Amino acid sequence: MQSGTLDQTLRMNAAPHWSLAFSQNGNRLAVGNQVSDVVRLWDTRNGKLMAKFRGHERGVGALEFSPDGNTLASADCQGTVRLWVAGDYGTKPKAETR
Repeated sequence: MQSGTLDQTLRMNAAPHWSLAFSQNGNRLAVGNQVSDVVRLWDTRNGKLMAKFRGHERGVGALEFSPDGNTLASADCQGTVRLWVAGDYGTKPKAETR
């Protein structure tokens, strides 16, 4: 694909302060914002929503995949960090710190 060419468009609800994180291989995109308490996981190859991670009490301001892509860290506006099993979609976090 030529550089600068549009590859995929993902349709999401509009909300301010998006936080985004791509998996290492670029096949997944985690999306959060400071309005919603849900982290959404998208498949960048087909534009489909793969999962919704629920559990934060406030909006999500930061996201990061582990280097192996198996864990997704999400941090909310209350200071809680949750670690999600990235392949076990929609389940409770595997760890939480406050």
